[in-house]
Amino acid sequence: MSAPPTTRFELRCSPHAPAAARRLVRSALRSCASGDERGDLVADAELLVSELISNAVIHGQCDRTVCEIEVRPAGRVRIAVSDPGLSGEIRTRTADLGGTGGMGLHLVGRLATEWGQEHQPGRRTVWFELEP
Repeated sequence: MSAPPTTRFELRCSPHAPAAARRLVRSALRSCASGDERGDLVADAELLVSELISNAVIHGQCDRTVCEIEVRPAGRVRIAVSDPGLSGEIRTRTADLGGTGGMGLHLVGRLATEWGQEHQPGRRTVWFELEP
């Protein structure tokens, strides 16, 4: 089976964006998912994209955010979330286990095979990769 092309969608930065992103990721990855490992990959992708979209909504100071999903050889998945957010390096915060935030990038670091960030004039992108 050939890998689907890159899927790209744009979301309005609102409290509803993380849920919409989860649905879109699930739909985009459904065609290449089979077996328990793929089901876990889709669940992890939904969780992590939700965290990155939430960060864009809260910290990005933007009207819209863009998400790209790419299925690579051997089923590896790369998801990137871009926004015209603040410049500078994104840093993980000290996790406050009793608080309401600060865990997103820790989850990304824990579950993703790889992750990183890219900066271009007027645009910040945080990406992660998962493999079955």
